[in-house]
Amino acid sequence: MRQPMMMKEFLIPIAHRIKFSLQPKKPFSGRGILLKLADSILTEPTGPLTIKTLDGFKLRIDPVKDKGVERSIYFTGTYEAGTLHVFDHLLKTGDIYFDIGSNIGLMAIFAAKKVGRKGQVHSFEPEPDTFKILEHNCRINSLNNMVLNNIAMGSVEEDAVIYPNLDINRGAASLVKQDGSTGKKVTISTLDKYLANTMINKKIKLLKIDIEGYELEMLKGAAQLLRS
Repeated sequence: MRQPMMMKEFLIPIAHRIKFSLQPKKPFSGRGILLKLADSILTEPTGPLTIKTLDGFKLRIDPVKDKGVERSIYFTGTYEAGTLHVFDHLLKTGDIYFDIGSNIGLMAIFAAKKVGRKGQVHSFEPEPDTFKILEHNCRINSLNNMVLNNIAMGSVEEDAVIYPNLDINRGAASLVKQDGSTGKKVTISTLDKYLANTMINKKIKLLKIDIEGYELEMLKGAAQLLRS
């Protein structure tokens, strides 16, 4: 069973590259054949697998369980390509990047590759199961410039509950309670406290926040940083 899956994982990036390269092209003889070939590879997913993204790094995804981010990565090789395009232009070798709400690591790993060994990525993902996938994805890309934190960022230090929202996607888990949902206990810290403890001696070049309705609370806990 593993051998056919390994073959599929090998072929998926080829299908992504075919589709990506044909997007801006005008119709030409053979275009339809190539698209059919790509579609024959990208059949309906059946479970977790590891693929190489269009940006050249590997991710463990489950496009059956996650019908948002991970399903997009499975069928296209990327997610929010416009955001990654901005990252590509803003981040340089040696920069410091903070990723608040990292999910399985697509943007954090992209940034880690961009800033290189002289740079650093500080990644925050409070949902325990998602954090395990983030750790795995960091490990399979042999990244040593990522600091992974299994905590949430808010306005005060406290314990809280994070609620899943898999009807949207894995990354939609939120500290804001959903109707009828049950959650998991997590720890909340503040960005100001984190910076004081880690004593980072360089300016943060870019900070991305995607924490499902808790953004304002996180910014309240970064008052000193914002004033600076």
